[in-house]
Amino acid sequence: MPPPVICSTCGTFDRCADFAWTLYVYWWVGGHLGEVRALMDELLEASEGRPSPRARAIALYFTRAITFWQDPDGLVVQGLRESADLFHQEGEPAGEALALVSLALAVLAGSTPDPARADDALETSLGLFRDSGDRWGEAMALVSLGRVALLQQKTHAALNRFEESLAVARRQGDELGETIALHHLGWARLLLGDLTAAAQDFGLSLESSVRLGHDEGIAYGLEGLVAMAAMGGDAQRAGRLEGAASLLRERSGLYNAAAFSFHAPLVAQLRDSGAAAARAFDAAARTGREQSTDAVVEYALAGIPERGGTPAPPPEAAISDDEDAARPDMTAGPAEDAPAAHPPASEGESR
Repeated sequence: MPPPVICSTCGTFDRCADFAWTLYVYWWVGGHLGEVRALMDELLEASEGRPSPRARAIALYFTRAITFWQDPDGLVVQGLRESADLFHQEGEPAGEALALVSLALAVLAGSTPDPARADDALETSLGLFRDSGDRWGEAMALVSLGRVALLQQKTHAALNRFEESLAVARRQGDELGETIALHHLGWARLLLGDLTAAAQDFGLSLESSVRLGHDEGIAYGLEGLVAMAAMGGDAQRAGRLEGAASLLRERSGLYNAAAFSFHAPLVAQLRDSGAAAARAFDAAARTGREQSTDAVVEYALAGIPERGGTPAPPPEAAISDDEDAARPDMTAGPAEDAPAAHPPASEGESR
């Protein structure tokens, strides 16, 4: 079901905004957020102040949240702050909480990231979700708090957040929440040196994204396995998976902020290791772009060692981040920022 066409007749804007908000997760999983964004842009431009504060809060969220990585220092943070404030004024804590999650991600994606401000927004968001009984939102806030911890190199703290998010999602039978938590749990385990468990988590997350028909989730899953291949020096596998993941993101118009493209520094290290590796990676990436998604996913899953039906338990490492084991260098960031989004007419987050 495509997003509705917004009528310019006075009085329809609030209904359109409410309809779009009710189906938020559907638009996201189905890859329609880009289309909804265009419709909400129309609402804001044509309304001339007619929508209710709640409708404006919804429109601001849809038009800012999926571009937080593109212009975080401009109108995005301002718009998300206004969205959160309007939801608060309207007595809608879950809406305020969701806007705060996206606000936190935008703050982290800015030219001068502010982890403390992001963490504060996310803690407020987590409390609002819990108070309103929104377990899906609670799981998402926990994942976002874990991402902040990863950026601060507090890997054990991140692991705990992701495990808590996974538990919340599983109690609710929320496959999307479980998928997202598993993917991020894979990153924490990879950074802690438990590569087998990380591969299993990435694989389970990828399989779940395929079942859900969630192209962005498939791209995330492939990127996790790109990182593992790059760490192992397998330029052909890394390139093939990266090519497919890049194509999926181009089709959806949904990219990741540079700060959260955790696999990019590992790819850069692999390509910088020698001309032969760079050539092999680039050739394989072209192959990955030419193959069907099903074929690449099958190839990706077949290369995961010791696959099991459930994720491995957390690594029994020291619980203090002051005793970190050797980790891949992921602090340099990707060689260049993600390209600007130009969603095609038929396609539309983050995670």
